[in-house]
Amino acid sequence: MDEAFGRALANLERGARFFGAGLRTIADSTIDLEPAPIAGRYRARVLANGLRELDRFLNLLIDEARRLHGLGALPDQRNTASKLRAYRTALDQPDADEPRLRALQRSRDCLFHCEGRVMRGDDRDAPLMTTGWPEVAGTQAPLRRLAMGDKLTVDGGDLAEVCAFYRHVAQDIAETVQRLSAPAALPHAPGTTPVRAAARVPRPAGAAPTRCANRPPTHRANIAPRVPAPRAAP
Repeated sequence: MDEAFGRALANLERGARFFGAGLRTIADSTIDLEPAPIAGRYRARVLANGLRELDRFLNLLIDEARRLHGLGALPDQRNTASKLRAYRTALDQPDADEPRLRALQRSRDCLFHCEGRVMRGDDRDAPLMTTGWPEVAGTQAPLRRLAMGDKLTVDGGDLAEVCAFYRHVAQDIAETVQRLSAPAALPHAPGTTPVRAAARVPRPAGAAPTRCANRPPTHRANIAPRVPAPRAAP
């Protein structure tokens, strides 16, 4: 795996494990701690900052993936939902994760600026705000929606669930990079079919070298022999 991409993936994995365990660390990276809630006076802002860090890790990972696909990084694009959509569109892939990433952005802003109190819907005139968590944890159920004035609460199970979501998106990107960046795959323009390198067929021993059909012959047999100039008598 590419070193820079591997580092970006590892950073997201570590951040998700740490945040999902309630800001606790463990030496064994193969073991996930039990979910734990984040408590304290400033818990809403701590939660918002944790969600922002996960989003930033994913944003950087997408840039590394774009680089490997020859698409070019977009460091000035801070909206991760839009960046992921553009990346998958360039590869002709569906993007089912954009709505939840946008809902997580709204949830993050609600936690940071309003301490979790819903003060605005999905848009200026909407009466409800869609949160970044499904109504039934761990399922593909519709995302939970809250009315104006409701309180957005995030427990330990919610933390673990959202971290699992980010890890799932990251692994999906990693699998795409591994599949499309194989040695036989050549970079291709968005919306076109990937071009694969043709297999090299060995030439039989003793066979004459081949030449391009559009190239004029240059073999020595096709060149008139050179006649030496006569020498003067002594």
